[in-house]
Amino acid sequence: MKHLFKINVWNSSLASVASQGATIYAFYLVAEGHRSAMWLLMTFVVYMVIQLAVSVGLHRYYTHRAFECSRFWQYFFAIVGTLSFHASPIAFVHAHHTHHKYADTEKDSHIVGWQFFLVRRYRVPEGMNSRAIVRLTRDPFQVFLLRYGALLCWLTFGILFLVSPNMALFGYVAPIALYFFSTAVHQTVSHTKKGPRDLQWLEWLLPTSEWRHAYHHNYPNRWDWGRFDIGSYFIRLIKI
Repeated sequence: MKHLFKINVWNSSLASVASQGATIYAFYLVAEGHRSAMWLLMTFVVYMVIQLAVSVGLHRYYTHRAFECSRFWQYFFAIVGTLSFHASPIAFVHAHHTHHKYADTEKDSHIVGWQFFLVRRYRVPEGMNSRAIVRLTRDPFQVFLLRYGALLCWLTFGILFLVSPNMALFGYVAPIALYFFSTAVHQTVSHTKKGPRDLQWLEWLLPTSEWRHAYHHNYPNRWDWGRFDIGSYFIRLIKI
């Protein structure tokens, strides 16, 4: 029963399809004048918070320890990253370390293909532990996020829906759907048979500079990826 509470291929795929369908409906409501366009401002703001939490927090901090930050930001990134229905820090670090180690091989944890738009799946071999994962598993809070991530997402949606259906739709479901979509695009086109590549046209979807994928594979422990990178600007404000 407990596996149902974790973020996994089945519930994250369900969340992806359901949230994107709901988001189409949300844009329809705004286009037809049934809801104010100001609700889309909330969608954009929350979407950017998710972008920063995953790119700066789960990716650059938790996975690569490219910089140090206060405990407040550590938990902020962990909570937002998990509530985005993307992954808990432990799961993200596990999958991403596998990706770097086995990039563009049969063991690569990242799927290259358009099926990622429908099925959010990572191929992560069992038993692959790194120092970062061992360190995280010593924190009861991080283990809690790993075990109950999906349950926390459903509870968050339920509470927001009880407070305001519009807030649940535009402030939670739609931002998650947009992040699912941008992640699917990135997952699909950031690698070819020749390896990782930089795609500047992705900047409008990934303003945190995740589009500089080849650069990141060459310099995985750098927190500043150069060029236009909102993530690095934010890191300058919080790093210690």
